[in-house]
Amino acid sequence: EDLPIIPGKDGMDWRYQISMATKKQFNILKELMKREDVDCTTNACDAGREGELIFRLVYDKVGCKKPIKRLWISYMEDEAITDGFAHLKDGADYEKLYEAALCRERADWIVGINATRLFSTLYGQTLNVGRVMTPTLALAVEREAAIHSFKP
Repeated sequence: EDLPIIPGKDGMDWRYQISMATKKQFNILKELMKREDVDCTTNACDAGREGELIFRLVYDKVGCKKPIKRLWISYMEDEAITDGFAHLKDGADYEKLYEAALCRERADWIVGINATRLFSTLYGQTLNVGRVMTPTLALAVEREAAIHSFKP
């Protein structure tokens, strides 16, 4: 009766909580981003959509409005890092990558919470369902069945 669960509906929204395990590091980043002598931020997270998402979630949670520069490197050698910092990109160039990651994250959550609630209710027990978990489990079950039915 409470399905579908969709943030933005019935006053529910997307809220990100800082866990106790990461609170100390978050507060350090918050202090650094809020310093008056800091005129921009640098996203040095992984080069990819998930790194973009992690940085932007922290940036938004802090309430930072300073310009973003983007370090985009594929190698962790000293030369690559030095070159990357010498050629920082405009963070705005990665806005669509962030939006893609945010859509993936939210779609995963919506599918997972609703499918888990539906199947748990239908079968009277907790059944976790998700975009990655369910197909991965199906592959494991298929492989196990193939092993058991194998005839040399």
